[in-house]
Amino acid sequence: MAEKEEGEEKIPMDGITEGKAHVVGMAGNVVFYNPPQVMNRDLSVIAIQEFQKILEEERLEKDTKKAENAELRFQNALEKAQKEGRDPPEKFPPASPTAGKGLRVLDALSASGLRAFRYSLEIDGIESVMANDLLPEAVEAIKKNIEINKIEEGKVNPNLCVLIEFRKTQTT
Repeated sequence: MAEKEEGEEKIPMDGITEGKAHVVGMAGNVVFYNPPQVMNRDLSVIAIQEFQKILEEERLEKDTKKAENAELRFQNALEKAQKEGRDPPEKFPPASPTAGKGLRVLDALSASGLRAFRYSLEIDGIESVMANDLLPEAVEAIKKNIEINKIEEGKVNPNLCVLIEFRKTQTT
């Protein structure tokens, strides 16, 4: 069982609501809630929302440049074909757009999944959140709280120790 840090408390069975997310305690509750981290979670939601706006602007700009370059290449190929007396080329297929793709976020040491749920419920355009934790009990709490928050399938993905397993593969 993890050591309880200062400021942490067990999640009551009837739960805690923070932002748009609600998490409940479980029997044998070893998953803690850290009230002093509320502001940190609030700020991380805001930071990701702002990051996403900037990223989307950059993606739209990139897509526009790709389309302009494709059109320019087509016009050059068309002129060359006309000069050489060949049939005009077919229009180039459009480049794959990058705009509108969702963010994938990691919530490391997720505990109850509260931060992951807040991300998935409060940030538009989140594709998925990996909610990772070391404790099997935490992963079970995340699964239970996914249902309580009515998170669509695949949007929050509970995972046990994936980071540790990944780290092991990088150091061997």
